[in-house]
Amino acid sequence: MLTKQDLGQIKKIIDGSIKSVKTDVSGLKNDVSTIKQNVASLKKGVSGLQKDVSDIKKDVTKIRKDTDLILSFVDREYLDLRKRVDRIETHLHLPTLADF
Repeated sequence: MLTKQDLGQIKKIIDGSIKSVKTDVSGLKNDVSTIKQNVASLKKGVSGLQKDVSDIKKDVTKIRKDTDLILSFVDREYLDLRKRVDRIETHLHLPTLADF
């Protein structure tokens, strides 16, 4: 049989264990609240990045369109100039540049 003294010692051990568990739980609560704050700040950062990426996509699309426009203009001008040079070479009976 257990005596009052034995029961008192068991109670002290259990109380000590409960206190250590409580401190561990409070530490975990602090960690969880810190994680929640970090996640909230990450969400804000990600939303800002998503806006920036969409702006960059729009800019890249505009640049592609502008590049296509410039290339088509230059290509058209080159072809017109090439026709004129061929016509002049033919009229003057000059050999083509590749023949030199």
